[in-house]
Amino acid sequence: MDPAYEKEITEYRSRAEESLRGPEGWLTVVGLFWLKQGDTTIGSDPGNAITLAPSAAKSVGTLSLLGEKVSLTLAADVEIDGTPLKARDRVSPVDLNDDAVDGVAPATVKSGHVKFFVIKRKNGIAVRVKDEDSEARRHFSGRRWYAPNPSFRIDADWVPFDPPRKVGVPDVLGNINEQTAPGLARFTADGETVELTPIIEGDSLFFVFRDHTSAHETYGAARFLNTRMPENGHVLLDFNRAVNPPCAFTAYATCPIPMKENVLNVAIRAGELKPDAH
Repeated sequence: MDPAYEKEITEYRSRAEESLRGPEGWLTVVGLFWLKQGDTTIGSDPGNAITLAPSAAKSVGTLSLLGEKVSLTLAADVEIDGTPLKARDRVSPVDLNDDAVDGVAPATVKSGHVKFFVIKRKNGIAVRVKDEDSEARRHFSGRRWYAPNPSFRIDADWVPFDPPRKVGVPDVLGNINEQTAPGLARFTADGETVELTPIIEGDSLFFVFRDHTSAHETYGAARFLNTRMPENGHVLLDFNRAVNPPCAFTAYATCPIPMKENVLNVAIRAGELKPDAH
């Protein structure tokens, strides 16, 4: 194996490990609570409708859902995106609900080492909770990988869709989310012709797939692969960079799962293995 390529993959995997273990990583996600119209109390006291980790204030305050907008009336001093706020202050829906506009991240409320923020999904409006001192983060044994294998660094043919197609991408909540597919990648593996359809994610292609290793050697729901945009009728699929979705590490992620055309009839023994807990 080319030592430069082996170093590249090792460094990529180290960054993936660091990101997952970090204070903003998916190992810190400890809760997802769906809001009902009206008021919902939130804090560390079990008497609250939403119970946070012990380091949070006994009562952080009251979340008020009106339509699709959420405001927060504080019962304790907190930080919101690093700005201190005092008990009895009220945080407007505009501040809390920015994720509903152009993909901008929502405001994050911090109490102790616990954070929460509002997310919007087809199922409704929810509060996602992170704890920097989560048990999952403290006891994580590390990501597991196949040994780097250059044969799974595949120069695939790119078949563009003209025009790009709207496709339905399922998620773990049972929703079908409309996305844009610009084309498909076609290659050969185990003597089989394989086609994978990505969606556009920023300035890259995003593949969600399952294969014959899924649920046995690799995570059962899916694996993810991001690639550069195609050039000159080709797209580079480096499956040594395939990673588990967030839902492999927390029960509180709302991950996409493969479209039926991305359930492959071959084994892709490259990239990330399933976590020890699975």
